[in-house]
Amino acid sequence: MDMAGRNSISGYGQMAIPSEPGEYKIDVVCWRPKASIWDRMIGAHPELLYKDVIMSSNSRFGFKTESTGKVTIELSVIVKDFMNHGVKLKARDGVDMEYQGN
Repeated sequence: MDMAGRNSISGYGQMAIPSEPGEYKIDVVCWRPKASIWDRMIGAHPELLYKDVIMSSNSRFGFKTESTGKVTIELSVIVKDFMNHGVKLKARDGVDMEYQGN
């Protein structure tokens, strides 16, 4: 929310969630559509009409954007019952993980 009480999106970003268990600290680079001179004068920022543009880099080709900084995400990943569904995981050291059943 800005000083005038308007809600607007500060930026868009995307990241892949790691599939290996562990603790991670990931920087997500954020961007938004570039504001026109008129938008800047009134203090508004354009928002995406179709959010699928975020996931497809081809759709952004030629699209004018500006950086809005980065967001640092800290997360812990745990895996549960992956082996029961035929998914084999490798630990960060490259060793196959053993399933420890209940």
